[in-house]
Amino acid sequence: MPTALRLTKTDRRDSRGGTVLELARYDVKGAHLGTIEVCSGSPAAQVFRKAADSFPRSYEPVPEGEYILGDLLFASTRRGDYNATWGEGLGPVWTDVIPAPGNPTRREAIGIHEDANRSVAPGTAGCVGLRTREDVKRWVSWWEDAYGRPTGLIVDYGLGTVPPRAPAPAPPRAPVVHYYKVFDKDGGRVLITPDGKRVLVTGLKVNGKPFQGGEILIGVKIE
Repeated sequence: MPTALRLTKTDRRDSRGGTVLELARYDVKGAHLGTIEVCSGSPAAQVFRKAADSFPRSYEPVPEGEYILGDLLFASTRRGDYNATWGEGLGPVWTDVIPAPGNPTRREAIGIHEDANRSVAPGTAGCVGLRTREDVKRWVSWWEDAYGRPTGLIVDYGLGTVPPRAPAPAPPRAPVVHYYKVFDKDGGRVLITPDGKRVLVTGLKVNGKPFQGGEILIGVKIE
């Protein structure tokens, strides 16, 4: 049976200057199952907006509104391996946070992941950041225990655009997203497919422009 999440803000700041947010989990009857303290946005851009008022590349926290959660994805081909990473600052796990029908936000590429480079570049570009590796493992445990995986997220900053109650645990089904990781290795370019296969690639273009090298995560959404 699924569970659901609600993200709220506190009046506290963490050691890196960001607002302390609380990611709470509820069962189908609305009973509270636990809370993880998280962050969102850059510490220098802690402006909390409604979905309709938030804008791309602002580095502000995920805007208030209702969202659907994608799957829990490990960067490693082995579930439970915390050594691999989705990229700089992203850590070993990723979950898509997808605007629910009726959510007017223009923000894209929102997810839940570890704030893995917190010591040098704290915060996120708008994702929900898990601040420690222990928090990451607790987040993973929420997907594996008897209560059921989280399926929906309500972001509630008290701005009046979401229901003032525990969220409904069964939002519409999230679209399928296939991820491809590309990186440079030993003078070549390697693409990792969703099933873990490694393929040498040439002539790769991203958004119509030649890939310049380094590391990139590409998500292909199937509606």
